[in-house]
Amino acid sequence: LFMLLAVFFSAAETAFMAVNRLRLKYQAEAGDKKAEAIKNILSNSDRLLGVILFGVTVAEIAAAGIVTYTITSQTTSEYSELISLIGSIIFSMVILIFCELTPKIIAAAHPDQLSRMLLLPIRVTIRILFPLARSASWVANRIVRLIGLESRVSPFTHGPSEDEIKAMIA
Repeated sequence: LFMLLAVFFSAAETAFMAVNRLRLKYQAEAGDKKAEAIKNILSNSDRLLGVILFGVTVAEIAAAGIVTYTITSQTTSEYSELISLIGSIIFSMVILIFCELTPKIIAAAHPDQLSRMLLLPIRVTIRILFPLARSASWVANRIVRLIGLESRVSPFTHGPSEDEIKAMIA
């Protein structure tokens, strides 16, 4: 279950961030309700990315904890620590390949279709997880300030893509 959640968050992140925003704008102006909803979600990308980061982190840590518990509870030999280490390394590779890279590659190839397919689940997820993600962000910002740094700039903001710039000029 937690691995499926990690797949969902990884795919959603890439699909929503890679969607063609110019095409989305025209679709929304033409009355496409899903395009309008996706555009609204993307208008607050900090909120979307904060929720996704929170969700994928919790999902992957929970999955790793379950695997570690299962391995340690099933091994009673003198090599249980080594077996746990090997299991953790293997599980990290599984997470990387199946829960991070593969969903992102698929989402990057089909961002428009996947963002539409994931629209309802991501809306529900934002409503449920945003208060928790916001709280975590608030604590992190306080820590940054405690060590004497500013936290005014969001790590999630980005400028327009090259295609968007070309379309603006044309």
